[in-house]
Amino acid sequence: VTTADFSVDPPLSAPITVQNSGPGLTTTLRLDLTPTLADTGSYVITYSATDNGVPPLTSTVSVVLQVSEVPTVAPVITGDTVVCPGRTVELSASGDHPFYEWSDGRTGRSIRVGPGTYRVSAGPMSCALLSDTFVVHAAQAPAPVIDGVLFSCGGQPTPLSTTEPYASYRWSTGERTPTILAGTGTYTVDVTNDQGCTAVSAPVNVLVAADPTAYFMGEPDGAVPRGTTVIYSDRSEGNGGSVVAWSWRIDGVAAGTDSTLSITFDTPGFHPITLVVTTADGCTHTYTYVQVVLPEGIERPNVFTPNGDGINDALVFEGVQFHANASLQVMNRWGQEVFSSANYKNTWRPSKEIPEGTYYYILRLPDGREYTGHVTLLR
Repeated sequence: VTTADFSVDPPLSAPITVQNSGPGLTTTLRLDLTPTLADTGSYVITYSATDNGVPPLTSTVSVVLQVSEVPTVAPVITGDTVVCPGRTVELSASGDHPFYEWSDGRTGRSIRVGPGTYRVSAGPMSCALLSDTFVVHAAQAPAPVIDGVLFSCGGQPTPLSTTEPYASYRWSTGERTPTILAGTGTYTVDVTNDQGCTAVSAPVNVLVAADPTAYFMGEPDGAVPRGTTVIYSDRSEGNGGSVVAWSWRIDGVAAGTDSTLSITFDTPGFHPITLVVTTADGCTHTYTYVQVVLPEGIERPNVFTPNGDGINDALVFEGVQFHANASLQVMNRWGQEVFSSANYKNTWRPSKEIPEGTYYYILRLPDGREYTGHVTLLR
């Protein structure tokens, strides 16, 4: 080597020297550099040397020198520390460095991650600083379960809620309250817990059935004489369901489970007949009819004593209480009316203004029978 030279583009302020030990020997290029912030950047250094051959040969070598600023503050990772199952969160590193490399090998200032432990190095590759550890925890997903009465009678909506409380709700009906009123149908609820995780419940089926309307008719109808056999036939309405069961009671005693009931009445009086019907859905309804059984005749009094002693105080025609709308007219010996009723129920207790004596009556029953006579009033 007879000559050697070099150049730096752009110019570099650091001192650079070339050492040449003599012709025929290798020339050494020595770079002495103490960079400042002003030297930050990339430089191309070109070195050329010429030998003493014939013809002489010249060789050129270029190298790139990168002078980087060393970061003074390590990067800081920010982002959510909790992530919901099946989702990711974004982590970001602070600063404005030319290069970021994360502990999982990815690069860039921001990445999206699941649960795990993360660090990031930032700065020039040979001068990077490492962040502290950042942990992303896995949040617990909600597991909503719908609770409530899934079957009800009466045709009224049933309340639905969840077995656990949540931060927010969105039902399949669009409602956003913790509890809803549900009719017949299928329902789900989408909930969000305090950590922001969401989940949808399993569907539930609700059946709200209408109650049946119990009713029956008797043949013959209405009040009947003692000894009459009455056949009662079911006339109930299912109201959307099917009546599948019947339960009869007479005077509070079980009497049958068919759709019809036959009974012979031997005792005069008021006999409650009750029918409970049940649909295939399990809904029930009750209807009660009071069967009036008439005595063979009316027992007429010949005397009564309205003196307040609780004994024989009222004018009583035994048997008239079983007849609706039996009329009574009472007159004194001069034919003047002292009492009348269009629906007499053995309740007349004359006041003291009505003197003792003989009084005449006309008692008319709805079936056309008429009883006349007289009765003595004594104090």
